[in-house]
Amino acid sequence: METDRIYRDCLKILEIERSKSVLKYRYKSIELWPWVRRCILDSYLKQRRGIEIKSIKKNNLLNLKLFATHLLILIRSKRRFNTQLKELNIEKTQVLIADQQDDYIDKFNNRSYNRYCDPFYEILKKTKKITKITTTTDSTFNPLYPSLTIHCEELLLYNYSKYYLLSFFTTKSIRKIFMRLAKDLNLTIDLTFCVNNFIKVLAYEHLFLKVLSKSKPKVVFFKMFYSIENMGLTLAAKKLGIKVVDIQHGKNGKYNHMMSCWSIFPKNGYKLLPDFFWTWGDFFSNNITEYFPKELIHHQTISGGNIWLSKCIHENPFQLNSDQSLFLKKIQSKRCILFALQPLGKENTIPKWMVNVIAANHDLFWLIRRHPRQSKEDVNYRGIEKMKNVNIDYASSLPLSILLKNCCYNVTLWSSVCIDALEFNIRSAIIHPEGFKIYECEIKDKIFDYCTNEINLTLALNKRNMVKVNNKKMISDFDSIEQNLNGFTNGFFKTT
Repeated sequence: METDRIYRDCLKILEIERSKSVLKYRYKSIELWPWVRRCILDSYLKQRRGIEIKSIKKNNLLNLKLFATHLLILIRSKRRFNTQLKELNIEKTQVLIADQQDDYIDKFNNRSYNRYCDPFYEILKKTKKITKITTTTDSTFNPLYPSLTIHCEELLLYNYSKYYLLSFFTTKSIRKIFMRLAKDLNLTIDLTFCVNNFIKVLAYEHLFLKVLSKSKPKVVFFKMFYSIENMGLTLAAKKLGIKVVDIQHGKNGKYNHMMSCWSIFPKNGYKLLPDFFWTWGDFFSNNITEYFPKELIHHQTISGGNIWLSKCIHENPFQLNSDQSLFLKKIQSKRCILFALQPLGKENTIPKWMVNVIAANHDLFWLIRRHPRQSKEDVNYRGIEKMKNVNIDYASSLPLSILLKNCCYNVTLWSSVCIDALEFNIRSAIIHPEGFKIYECEIKDKIFDYCTNEINLTLALNKRNMVKVNNKKMISDFDSIEQNLNGFTNGFFKTT
């Protein structure tokens, strides 16, 4: 099994911040270190998946072809860009929620629902003038709540080509800055990804400057500040004095390339980081701020709560088909164990010794849930898919909260499902060294079990101790969350 690579990666980031002058690397007035950390994350994920990390090739035929292509695009697209931007019906608003079509993974009444941003919309629309914008490439996109859709491929061609062409010129071109930076900091990153996607960040900045100048919100909410779109949006908002809030979307563990191990900051904060991090509770806020300087006043955390989980616990918002309902009815009388996988290499996804545990405990029914980034072909099931006490398809397609309501224990390498499970009074076993690093304190405090062989896990399965209420990490009471959100946003307006 692969061991604690994310742990070592994040400690390396922390070491670089403390030993190198990371703040000196800029493009114009933009400190590049947050984007470089995004590129380190990209390389980490590529290494996990066995994808080659590319370097920039100088003065080859491919670059000449790209240069000519983008020159033609620049000439043709400027008028088209301005025309389409004028056609966007952008109204003045108090709060803006920005998302991407890829975030709409749930369906309500056959319409798309964004579990990260839409719950914020539902609360804030009661008292605020609020607008949603969604970047999309699909003309058939049909969201549950009204959203101004921006077809970015057309709108970004002009700006992307402009910045791409500029990257070939001047002594301070984007290409040369990143090549020098990677050499100085001794980084193994995909420079092609680094340069081309930072150009896209700048293109999105130009686009969102137009959008924000017309909508004039006081505050912007979005999920995942380090997406290319949202980094461009953050740059635009900072230029216009608009506050930006990142909505927590994953476990925000103590070792996370983008959410933890931040220790060095410019005097006025990073232009590429949000002003606020909305988290699910103090546990997650503390993971972000652990290495923050005590005097830092920028990039604050708000321990507001997990609105989506609250809905799942108290409302059960899902519409199940007849086959899904029949499956749940069949397993109600069984003692179900959830096994939440992680997107490792195919041969490392399921430890060999886990097969023996599943086979030996035939009185338990095992729900083997793939990670959202995994397909069937990404996992070596080692024959467990043929066992009668195992289900994979429904375990991977049913909503997590519904599975947790029907389980009595959870097993995972290090998935944040273990954090969700606490809210359903379900204990978890961590079975990977990387998971031990991430949840070391919780394992020491006996909130989670740590099992690395058949004997340990079998003992834990037989005990299955109940979760104590004070071990829960999230704020999931809806009234408390609503009060937290309204209290936070009211601070941006004259009336309260």
